[in-house]
Amino acid sequence: MTLNRSRIALVLILLLGSATLSAQISVGCLGDDGFNLGCCSTPQPNLPNFPAFTESGVYGCFLDCNLEAQFNETVALGAPLFVACDLAAIPVTVTGGTVSDPSFSGTLLGKYERTWMEILSTGAMRQVWRFLVNGDLTYNLSPIAPGAPCPVPPCAVPPVNLPVHFTGHIDYARDCGPVVVGTSPWHIALNLNHVTGCLNHASFSARPLVGPPAHNNRTYSLVAPSNFVFGPSSVPSGSPLVGESVRSAALNLTTSPAYQCFGEAHVAIFGTVQDNSQTCYGCGPVIGVGAPIWHNQEIHGGVSCGPLTVLLPFDTTPIPGVFPTGMVSMEIGSYVGINPDAFPTGRSISLNYGVMHYVDNCLPNDFPFFVFTGVGHTGGSPAILFGPNPSAAPVSKFVDLQSMELPSSSGLFGPGIGALFLPRKVWSLNPQ
Repeated sequence: MTLNRSRIALVLILLLGSATLSAQISVGCLGDDGFNLGCCSTPQPNLPNFPAFTESGVYGCFLDCNLEAQFNETVALGAPLFVACDLAAIPVTVTGGTVSDPSFSGTLLGKYERTWMEILSTGAMRQVWRFLVNGDLTYNLSPIAPGAPCPVPPCAVPPVNLPVHFTGHIDYARDCGPVVVGTSPWHIALNLNHVTGCLNHASFSARPLVGPPAHNNRTYSLVAPSNFVFGPSSVPSGSPLVGESVRSAALNLTTSPAYQCFGEAHVAIFGTVQDNSQTCYGCGPVIGVGAPIWHNQEIHGGVSCGPLTVLLPFDTTPIPGVFPTGMVSMEIGSYVGINPDAFPTGRSISLNYGVMHYVDNCLPNDFPFFVFTGVGHTGGSPAILFGPNPSAAPVSKFVDLQSMELPSSSGLFGPGIGALFLPRKVWSLNPQ
């Protein structure tokens, strides 16, 4: 176990020790989450007890940006165990439908991100809470289990034998209103990804690899529920940004509590998520040979914080050969179904990686560049945001990002690509 990984483990052990829409929200939904109390202030989390779940899922292997094969899975999630104000440990076990389907398990670190309300075609409502997750998961490598390079990533098998780092999101949704006997008001949507070795195993990652174990032309994706089609789909973009916030947390092992959340800084209604070009992602200047499911994008925006009369900007930063315009986003696919009110039918989902420049008013001594990952979605039921502008029209595009950070022995934070990381910042954006 490296120093950085030991530091992460120590942090988590220490942590274990340590309503504008109210008129529209009926029984069963809580309203705002308690983080909208002003930037740099101490939030008062108002979150439900999220349940354990078992849900059907599908797992896909992408080769050269095309779907090579997919497999039927059962996804079991333990109830989130909060270890800090916005961090939870979430056990996950993925079991293949047959011996030829992949099975893997581990614990995800969930960063609570935000909540919103959705309006159904019947006029009923439900509330959604989003977690951005990451974790090192272990594949079943028994003699009868399937092998590499599909469905098992080559980095997981001998001679490398690494845990496989996944990033993604889990959305918990609860129907508002009375519960029908014999049914559950809860639903989930989950996506986990182990992306191309051009990112996960690059020289700048926590687990650099070369050759076949690096799987530079392969990405692996798990989605639940199973009413999902891998393939070309929508990636959110547009302007202005009509929501929502940027939020930070501090980690200092010499203070109590060691981990402290701060309230939301509100996104100003301007800015953009700009789509520039599409390609098949490749390492460095090399362009992949497959379908152009990766988008080169950029983000520009700003937040207001406290008594300041100026906006604090945030902007993606181009990294030549890695993030040409500051952010790359991969089309994963779409949820399909007949009932438009079934969660999360109608959504297209995507994943994001990039670098953000942001001078944090709550943590002014932070190095102002942050490697991030996240999720985008478009479509699904119309959503109403909490926050300073709740009367705005419903939104249908979400971009939610978390910083990827590894604590070092000096107390500073470095990039956390490719291994379990501790996210201290989240950007919650809604392009129009």
